[in-house]
Amino acid sequence: MTRTLSVLLGIRTLFQFLVLRALGVSLVWTAHDIVEHERRAPRVERAFKHVFLRFLFSRIIVHCSRARDVIREAYRLPRATLEKTVVVPHGNFLGDYPDEVTRADARERLDLPADAFVFGFFGTIRAYKDVPRLVETFGRVADDDHRLLVAGNPRTRALERAVEDAAAADDRIRTVFEYVPDDEVQLYLRAADVVVLPFRTEERSMLTSGSAVLAMGFGRPVIAPDVGCVGAVVDEGEGFTYPPDADAGLDLAMRRAANADDIVARGRQSRAVVGRRTWDRAATLTADVYAERV
Repeated sequence: MTRTLSVLLGIRTLFQFLVLRALGVSLVWTAHDIVEHERRAPRVERAFKHVFLRFLFSRIIVHCSRARDVIREAYRLPRATLEKTVVVPHGNFLGDYPDEVTRADARERLDLPADAFVFGFFGTIRAYKDVPRLVETFGRVADDDHRLLVAGNPRTRALERAVEDAAAADDRIRTVFEYVPDDEVQLYLRAADVVVLPFRTEERSMLTSGSAVLAMGFGRPVIAPDVGCVGAVVDEGEGFTYPPDADAGLDLAMRRAANADDIVARGRQSRAVVGRRTWDRAATLTADVYAERV
């Protein structure tokens, strides 16, 4: 049923795009991911996007140079597609959230040990973010003076139970299952030493992560799989990436982070990297893309 519905929606979208092109309208697509996170009908989605990108879209916007080749390979597009692909870096969130508390203040308010090494996860808890695996991995690799702070609103009750069950026997793990107001975002990110984003990466379908950019803007290095623009920005910020297909990749990355003696310097580099990626620059580059087609 899901596949049939996806085909019908794809046909409807194709018809709408054809009408727009017949009317002389130029189409531009900004690529955030290869397929939707829930992956309800990935083969159907890839097939329609191949047609859209190859024949109907005038320009394709991606957030890093690496994504240009990822897009071409994922949708089996001809090399000529690269000529209409433009890089517009993802903007940062500096100034969008209050950032006034120190690491020590945040830990005191959250009742976390001042001298512990804290792994953090922040954001909406969805299946593709694989938080239960993060909890299980923490249980294998963490020392007694390590902590895991998970803060975010689960998309489903089943996901909440999965994280609860994984964390139940470990008193080093703190979970906060709720929507976090803007003025409290700083508490959860400042309290962490490193932010972990253990995304599932089937077929390397992920390109961009706003969560990574947000954490880096608070001066926190990120642990994430080395896929798409996620891996590119985390590496540039001297975070900790791992091969997405490696069975123990997340384990090793978390150990590397906990043993790093330059974690603060890495955080400063992370903030500096995203600090250069302003929305003013993104807006200018995007406007230039559209101006070419008007």
